Amino acid sequence: MKPIRLLAGARKELDEIVEYYHAESEGQGFRFTAQIEKLIRNIQRFPLSYAAVSQRIRCASTESFPYNLFYSVLSDEILVISIAHQRRRPRRWDDPSPH
Repeated sequence: MKPIRLLAGARKELDEIVEYYHAESEGQGFRFTAQIEKLIRNIQRFPLSYAAVSQRIRCASTESFPYNLFYSVLSDEILVISIAHQRRRPRRWDDPSPH
């Protein structure tokens, strides 16, 4: 299995979402984190099984929360580009480079 790396922006998005759910309801932040961890494990096991949204970017959805995880499968790793709410306007996913 390839290792997973979150871009700094994706890590920030994840932290903000978890913080929001922690404030919203006791235990929600932990449930969201558990779903993201499960989704990441599934992506590692089956990286090409999720929908391609562009030539290089794929999208996987959480089970119980309205979030998508956008990622790119590179030669030596899987790069998580963003974790985005499904109802908000996403930024462009065309460039998985870490800059």
